[in-house]
Amino acid sequence: MNSLEYLAANNPAWSYISTVDPEAIQTKCQPCGIDGAPTREYALKIELVAAKRIQVREDPQHALLPACCVERHINPNSSFCLFLNSTAQIYDHDQANEWWGALRWFLARQDYASKRRLWPVDGGLCHGDAAEVQLAMESLTLPDGWLEEIRYSIFRHSGWLAGTLPRLTKDKSRVVNVREPCPRGCKRKHHPLQKKSCDVQLCIDGCPRQHKSILRAECPNRSIIERLVILEHERRRREKKFIQDLIATGVKCCNTMKYCPLRDSFSNG
Repeated sequence: MNSLEYLAANNPAWSYISTVDPEAIQTKCQPCGIDGAPTREYALKIELVAAKRIQVREDPQHALLPACCVERHINPNSSFCLFLNSTAQIYDHDQANEWWGALRWFLARQDYASKRRLWPVDGGLCHGDAAEVQLAMESLTLPDGWLEEIRYSIFRHSGWLAGTLPRLTKDKSRVVNVREPCPRGCKRKHHPLQKKSCDVQLCIDGCPRQHKSILRAECPNRSIIERLVILEHERRRREKKFIQDLIATGVKCCNTMKYCPLRDSFSNG
């Protein structure tokens, strides 16, 4: 079986396939949205492309989405970026079900984006190979419960990792000046609130002390903080390169989203 045959054999109840041929599937999809109500009905074409890989896009005659939008994960050729390497060949029924599940959430998030002009934070993925850096950052922060901080800094431009970053050495391997305050804004606490982990929360109500910032050299999570800073420098570099390459090809902002690096690049330059 090829990828299309696996997908057709595992077609979910919310997908209504009208045509199956050796190169493409035509279907109308209406899964449940993020709020539990059905999404709009999307007319889609799932195609076999080079090396038996697959891609999915809207039928242009019944399109509800922009032809291209980096913030909505719609590529310049109008195909969808469902997840990292989502065009990979499908080899079994489990992979087919996972692919359909990713398409379901992709369409649900498109309805969310159409209403709010924002992509859901929990479904955000950086563009191009910057996504690999984002996933490394998320994996690093899971043990300390900082995942939401990382995602909001990237996709809502808020928090300690969204602003000006501490400088790196010339070879980009280390953060310079360890005597600066911890960039996460951690404060030195007094007993019994002292902790071994970074804590940005305020002290007890009515505490008169002006708690001093913890220096990065003294931060109990210094290694994680510095690694996140290094990774964020790299993520921004890759993201900028991706956007510059798109601009060079003539791709323009569709103006359907609140934040758009294409629009911001044009307005800044």
